[in-house]
Amino acid sequence: MTDLPSSRHDHFSTQIMTPEKAEDGMLCPMTLATSPSNCIGRHCGAWRFLPLEAADPAFMSAVQAEITNILAEREAAGSKTSRELAHGDAVKRVMRDPSEYSIPHHYDRGYCGVGGRP
Repeated sequence: MTDLPSSRHDHFSTQIMTPEKAEDGMLCPMTLATSPSNCIGRHCGAWRFLPLEAADPAFMSAVQAEITNILAEREAAGSKTSRELAHGDAVKRVMRDPSEYSIPHHYDRGYCGVGGRP
């Protein structure tokens, strides 16, 4: 997994954590009224991982590589396309299977989804 870029807003850091950290110290809000117990992190249906950002360097690099591939494919087929038009197709290719480009589907941190997105 990849970690969040340092450009993330600081006010998110109080609610966003690794699932392991949540298991170690966060109480599950669903159990507070009955018998309080610890969060179970990634094993809970309410746990939400933060999605990969479009500005992530690994994602941007994969998209740029795919743009180059698309332009070469189209030129070999006898048609020309601008980089801007190839960009959308490149993003679709990368998002179809990010692991093919060694990119995770999400960051290694997330939040309890019971209270909504932080």
